Amino acid sequence: KGSYKSTGQNNGVRTHRTKLHKYEGPGEDIAEAFDLDSEVSKRGKASLDSEVRSKLLAETIAPWRTLRMFFAASAGSGAFVGGMLTVGSLAAAVGSGADANEIYKNLAIDFGAAATCAVFFKLDFDKGSELQGKVEAKMKRKKEMKLISAAMKEREKDLKNLQVSIQVSNDGQKKEAPIGVLQSGANQHMVLVIGTQDYTRDSLFSAQLVKRDVFAKGNTLIVPYTLGSDPTKPSGGFGERAEEKEAYVAAPVGEGWENYTQAEINDAVLQGGEDIKKDGIAIVLSNDGTVLRRGVGMIPWKMTVDELNGVDPSLEPVDILD
Repeated sequence: KGSYKSTGQNNGVRTHRTKLHKYEGPGEDIAEAFDLDSEVSKRGKASLDSEVRSKLLAETIAPWRTLRMFFAASAGSGAFVGGMLTVGSLAAAVGSGADANEIYKNLAIDFGAAATCAVFFKLDFDKGSELQGKVEAKMKRKKEMKLISAAMKEREKDLKNLQVSIQVSNDGQKKEAPIGVLQSGANQHMVLVIGTQDYTRDSLFSAQLVKRDVFAKGNTLIVPYTLGSDPTKPSGGFGERAEEKEAYVAAPVGEGWENYTQAEINDAVLQGGEDIKKDGIAIVLSNDGTVLRRGVGMIPWKMTVDELNGVDPSLEPVDILD
């Protein structure tokens, strides 16, 4: 849960789910077996020890390495034994004065094959330390991702206490309320848009291209947060852009926003790299307090609102304005 790791492309938008649905099968069991705390690891009477886990993970990183080494060692040993027997035949032929040309050919073939197998074996064997480093790095990365996911899950509890300012009348009158109150009292879903000023403005502008009643009917508010801004200082509405005055846009206000958004950005960067600061992130928050999705880049608004309301877009008529 909470991962910003990419799960694919969706209409040109990189999507990153907060809860990845695992597939059933050997692949899942092998992956989960590396984790001491996983259900697969605990399943059954006997759990795998750390050495076996490392070997299994090494096999997933470098498949067939052990089998290749086995065949190289077996074939090389056979060729070497054959060569030694040929040496005996050569000695006998030389002693008797018989023609040894054919024996020399067989000797070259045997020891040539043994040398070739030895080279292949050594190449795979020498990769052992490098492979072990990759195994340790992968296991360490997995543990780090679990800690990040746990931290993200813990932060979801703090979201309900953050304050937003919403428009409550046609003349622009606004009222401040905690996210938790809007969720429980008004059944409001929310999409938090966090990033640079260009990213938040582009996101709000793209939302304007969607029919306005999509957000109203879907009980969905957009909360844009520009990194580096100070939500504790009211803007008074002066200088607001048109897309920021829409009724479905809620402004973050009060304390706590900076800590929350910075923590989300930091975790996203750990998982996806520094480019995420420029790309921006979106957090899709259901009215029951559940984070349905964390994403990077521009948001497919109609699809997101449908997801929040449990609507299957494939069952709806297509509208080019959506």
